[in-house]
Amino acid sequence: AALGRADLDLRLSASQLRLGTTGGLDKVAATLLVKDGRLDAEIADAAAFGGSLRAVLRGEPRGDGYRATGRFAGSGLAAPAVARAFGLSGIQDGDLAVSFEGEANGRTLGGLLGGLEGRIGAEARNLVVAAVDAVASGARFLPIAFSNPVAARAPTFTRVVLEAGLTGHALRIGRLDADGPLLSARVTGEASLASGLLSLRGRMTMPDRAGEPRTAEARKLEIPIRIGGTFADPIAAVVTAETPFGSFEAR
Repeated sequence: AALGRADLDLRLSASQLRLGTTGGLDKVAATLLVKDGRLDAEIADAAAFGGSLRAVLRGEPRGDGYRATGRFAGSGLAAPAVARAFGLSGIQDGDLAVSFEGEANGRTLGGLLGGLEGRIGAEARNLVVAAVDAVASGARFLPIAFSNPVAARAPTFTRVVLEAGLTGHALRIGRLDADGPLLSARVTGEASLASGLLSLRGRMTMPDRAGEPRTAEARKLEIPIRIGGTFADPIAAVVTAETPFGSFEAR
């Protein structure tokens, strides 16, 4: 109703835009057009988290409600800063690219958020992860997987890829792949953005012993894992792993 009465054409170019006390945007170029109940908002470019952001939001009346579509993309982002902005810890380093595209229908803002459907994608490079129980559990097997024991340390993943679908507050993770020189993982499952609860499952894999040709499957160690808890406090259970070295279990 408020948008139906509004008539606004705003163009913004600012060197800095602060958002509360948590941070803001730099070098912002944005537009906002509201006319005849239609909304057209765009951030053509903005600098944040060491990288760049772009976003488009469009809305129009639909029956007795409203239909909104949007897309968002960020590239060259500092992964630790993005994680801290969402209250997450354990990310020490890495570069991040993210994307979202979706739509929603509803009569109120709450209805629009509850009816949101979309696709989320992310790719991280050289991601250093610490203080995550699932990674710590997997690291316990490193001396077994390598001929020369290596000290447990925060693993580096050269590439991490996320593909997920969003329906309301429910997140369906169809692909979460992480590849690194010491650990690799393949994970799928569900999560709730409302409660933060996780229900993930997959496998961790240790590569062949360092410096040797990848010819002996016996040198690979696969560890089935389940991850519960929340985004802020994930809890992992490492299922019994059957390997050529014997049966191992860690919790």
